[in-house]
Parts: sequence; C-alpha cells; structure tokens
Amino acid sequence: MSSRHFLFGCFVVFLLGTLLFAHGFGFPLVRDDHVVIESDSRIRSFAGAGEILTTHYWSGSKNAGGLYRPVPLLTFLFNYQIGGLHPFGYRLVNALLHGLVSAVVFWLVLRLRGGTRAAWISGLIFASHPLHVEVLQEIKGREELLAALFSLLALGFSVSPEQGRKPGRVRIGGISFLLILAVFSKESAVGVAFLLALLPWLDRGEKSYSRLFRALLPVAIALSLFVGVRWLVLGSPVGLSSSLIPYLDNPLAHGATSSRVLTGFSVLAHSISLLAFPVQLSPDYSFNAFPEASSLLSPGVFCGLGVLCGLLLLAWFGCRRNSVFVALAALLFLFSYLPASNLIVPSGTIFAERLLYLPSVGFALVFGWVVQSVSGRKLLLPLSGAILLCYGFLTVLRVLDWGSEEQLYRDALNVVPESARVRGSVAWYDLRQGRLKDASYQATEAVRIHPGYGKGHAILAQVLQQQGNFSRAEQEFRAVLDCENPTGADVFNLAFCLFLKGATAHAEAESLLWEALEREPSMSMPHIVLAKIHIEDGGLNEAVRQLVQFEAKATSRLESWEDAAGVWERLGKELQESRNTEGAKTCVRHAKKARKLIENARKGS
Repeated sequence: MSSRHFLFGCFVVFLLGTLLFAHGFGFPLVRDDHVVIESDSRIRSFAGAGEILTTHYWSGSKNAGGLYRPVPLLTFLFNYQIGGLHPFGYRLVNALLHGLVSAVVFWLVLRLRGGTRAAWISGLIFASHPLHVEVLQEIKGREELLAALFSLLALGFSVSPEQGRKPGRVRIGGISFLLILAVFSKESAVGVAFLLALLPWLDRGEKSYSRLFRALLPVAIALSLFVGVRWLVLGSPVGLSSSLIPYLDNPLAHGATSSRVLTGFSVLAHSISLLAFPVQLSPDYSFNAFPEASSLLSPGVFCGLGVLCGLLLLAWFGCRRNSVFVALAALLFLFSYLPASNLIVPSGTIFAERLLYLPSVGFALVFGWVVQSVSGRKLLLPLSGAILLCYGFLTVLRVLDWGSEEQLYRDALNVVPESARVRGSVAWYDLRQGRLKDASYQATEAVRIHPGYGKGHAILAQVLQQQGNFSRAEQEFRAVLDCENPTGADVFNLAFCLFLKGATAHAEAESLLWEALEREPSMSMPHIVLAKIHIEDGGLNEAVRQLVQFEAKATSRLESWEDAAGVWERLGKELQESRNTEGAKTCVRHAKKARKLIENARKGS
C-alpha cells in the first residue's frame, strides 16, 4: 500500500471511530464518573499530580484501593484545567483516543502483513463496534483506551516488517516506554507484555540469543517497573486481594477456585457472543447476572472451553502457516482477556463490557483475516459491509441510551433481570420520583436476589418510612448495618428513623448520630437532626452549636439548607419564648442567611 493510501485509510478509520460517538459528548456524568471525576480533588490542580503518582487509583474518594493507574488520572487533570467538570471535553478526548486506536488497528494489520482488505475490515469493525460505547460514554473508560493505544503501538513496533531483523536501541527504548505507559494505564496491559515476550517464537526468524535478549528486554523493563512501583505505592505487587472486592461486584472472588474458573469459562462464551452479536447490552453484570457454574457439562462452560480451544488452534494454525498475523490475532484476544477474566486470579468484577475493549482488537483482526482469506469474496464483501452498517447503527442507538442513567438501568432489566444492583438502581429512581409501590417491588426483588444487598434494604426502609411504618423501616435500616461495608450515611438513616419514631427513641438516635459523624466527619445533616433533638429536649444552646457546625460543613444542597432554615426559625421562636432576645435575633439572622442562599441558588439554576 502506498503511503498516500495508507494515510487515507488511517484518516477514514479515525474519523469513523470519532464521529460515531459525537452526539453523546454533552451527556451528563454517569456511574463511576461521579467518583473519579467529580469527587477526586487530585485532578483540581497541577499540585495534585504528585499525589496521583504516589497514591492508589481511588485515593481521592474511596478508602480501599488495590489499583494503581496514574496515566488516566493525569489526563483527567489536564482535562479539568481546560474545561472543569463539563463532560464535553472529557468525552471528546475519549472519542479522539478511540479514533486513534482504530487507526492503529488499521496500521497494525498492515504491519503484520495481514493484507489491505483485512486492514480496512479490521479497522472499521473495531471503530464501529457497539460494545465500545461504555468505554467512551463512561469517562472512566479512558483507562481502557490508553492501555489499548500504548499496548498496540508497542506490539506494532515490536514486529518488524522484515523477518529476523534485530530491534535497535531506539526501538527498544520506545517499546519499553510504550509498555510502561500501557501497564500504568490499566493492569490488563500486562497480558500484552507477556504476548510480546512470545514474539520471537511466533516469528520464524533467527533465534539467536542476541535477538531474544533484545526482544525480551522491553518486557523485562516494563514489568520490573510495574511490580516495583506498585509495591512501593500499594504495598503489594499483586492485584486486588479478595478482601477488597465487594461480594456484590464479584462473588467469584469469595468462593471456591473451581467455581470461579468454571464460571469464568461461561463468561468467556458470553463475551464471544456479545462481540459477534452486540444487541443485549447492559451497564452492569454484578451478582447475580451470571449464576455460578459447578459442572464442566454446563452449556456455558462447555462453550467457553470450546472458545479457548478454538483460539489456541487458530494460534497453532498461524504458527504452522508462518502467519504472525493469524497467530497474533488469536493470542491478542486471549492474552488481553485473561487478566480480568477470573480464570487466573480474581478480578474486581464478574464481567463488564469495557473489559472487552482491547480483546475486541483480536476479534476484529480475526474477522479481517476471514474476509481476506475466504473464497467467494463477491458475497462476503457485501455481507461484511452490511455487518459494518449494522454495528454503526447499533452504536449510534447505544450512545443515546447513555444519555439517561435511569433509562440505562431500566433497559438493563430486560438483559440482566437477576442483577441485584440493576434492580436496586431502578428502585432508587422510582423512590426519587415518588413511585413507592414500584420502588418497593424492585427493592424487594433486589433483596430476594441478594439478601445482603444493603441498598435494597435501605430503599425498602425509606419507602416504609415515607408510608409512616417506622417500626418496619427501623428493621430494614438495621438490616443495612448488617450488610457489607455500611457507611456513616447508613447509620444516619437509622438514627433519623428513630428520631421520627418519637421522644422515646431520642437517646439511641443521638448516640447513632454521633457514630455516623465518627465514621464520616464531613457529614452535615446529623448536626441538623441533633439540633432538632436538643430543641425538643430543651437544650437550646446545644441546638445552636449544632446548627453552627452544620453551616461550617454544609454543601450547596438546597434541601439541607431549607431544613436548616426551618430549624433556625423554630429555634428562634423557642428562644424568644424563653426571653432570650439576643439568641432569638441570632437565629433570625442565620435563618435569613439560609433563605438568601437558597434564593440565590435557585436564581443561578
């Protein structure tokens, strides 16, 4: 292919990979974006760069962390300096990165001598695949984009167009740098690093010790740095320990190894089916979207084993035919899929569509190879074109689904009806919109699926509380505290329920409010409830102190300020009746201040 045609091909694939997602750039932040973008103070200024490099991935917002991914966090930092928290700039960068990865796929096929037709088909299939919507629309998916970009560039530069040619020092340094960026973008890139170590055996060139050393050196450098830095920052070179993985996210991490591996094969079969037929998609596949497998004869396990054997046979076939392209296509899928598959070690989740981003390159390469190789191309090429059009159309529609997080989860009910988290998320939206009957049904189903699901119990409790059934609401709130990792907010909810029950429960409510503040000192609402308790119990001066503490901590949330204004006004009347004129005037001033803040916030919105 001439350089002119090559550049034209890269441009077309890049353009398609970018523009297919353009109509979703302005959609609101979703899911983990609120944690990684909105709540992480490290990306607010360049002064946070040092903290990003020396702390774990979730350090800005979560207590537990077994991940170290500084590269995507540093790109978020630059994004924030340009556009603040507006999603448009973040998603624009994601789309541009996806376009680049798609162009790299086109280049990689040519680099592997796969043929012009295979390069076009592979690049276009990858650029337009509907499974990639999650990676681009959930801004946190940038880790997948960066890991794929740097991994594929390293792989391409590791394969010389001239068989047997030794890599020079500059190329070794470049490949090492790319691999380092890849593994510090996401841990799954380690699989590609191991694949690079196999390249000398896949290529039937000279097997001298010098060539093997030069081929393995970048891998050794990148993996040594990866292990060493993780050890320094996280205190462990390995991935997430089972204790850091919530049962809801991945029950396989807490069960028997045999069950984890068997279920992993079942998930592998599902992954291949989604790559081929990306129709039934979901943002969540947590417990119990995939029931645990217990037998090799289970249909899913059997199909997964068949997929594994098929990939290994295809790699063997490529080696026998001296086709690095075919062998790498199969092995790229396998090596990039395995790290998060639960087949080797427990992963942070059972399955997620974003985990197929880099493996889908292997799928696209195999698809391109089939089109390039199979006879009867007059029929096959139009069929490939039809598949591309279908993928593109499905991608455009799938992007629209991500415009509303609520609709995203409601649609997911049809795909994974046995997911406790999906049921719980839908119940939460029903509760917010006052559909108490629907919220109660969905929350009850979530608790049926997973009795230890705290959010399900919490939503049931809030429904009962709104219906005035405080005794049953109290039981559900107590059930939340018996679930996995209860928070200060969960303790506060129980305390507030007890407060609503009446004066007889005030002592326990006050004790729980202080416990909530001990767990999460930044909480402000417990101070309002403490103030109400003290007003009813006659401790007016303590009520004033609690309201002052609320104001020192409070955010711009209107509901809490409206509540505070009402309490200030009530407290002012109580102080006036007790002839404390100065105290009453102070309360009136605070109430007016709160009302003014509310008024300004409403005008601003």
